Amino acid sequence: MPRKKYHRDRVYQVVGEPGPGTQVAGYVRYSSELQDPVTIATQKRKIQEYCDLKGWIITRWYEEPERSANYEDIERRPVFTLLLEEAGVDFQVAICYMSDRWARNVPVAFISLSQLRRKRIWWATADGMWDIDKVLERDTMLHLQLTPR
Repeated sequence: MPRKKYHRDRVYQVVGEPGPGTQVAGYVRYSSELQDPVTIATQKRKIQEYCDLKGWIITRWYEEPERSANYEDIERRPVFTLLLEEAGVDFQVAICYMSDRWARNVPVAFISLSQLRRKRIWWATADGMWDIDKVLERDTMLHLQLTPR
């Protein structure tokens, strides 16, 4: 039987959903009253409910009130940048409410999820529609960002 190669640095590698007891960071963002009216408190509640179903423990919240996710530079979102830097240190899972709370820009979504994948961090949305392995499926990265809600 041929040996399977394992390339840890490849971004297309499956991460796999972790089990109960895993430490989680919740990411919440509210950009303006002109967009989705879901408050930070509502996002936190939905993320908590999702984590409770999975048996995961939220150990950290990253909050970005009144911050746009349209930027092409991740560095223009300081809390988001911090989450990406700290991933894998204090948590193994990053959860956001919906994909549009994570990023509204396809390159930012791809780059940020690639960074998490390299660190073997599971990412998912609390609405259950997306996770880091699902976005590997054909054409879903673009669909992730452009599907109207």
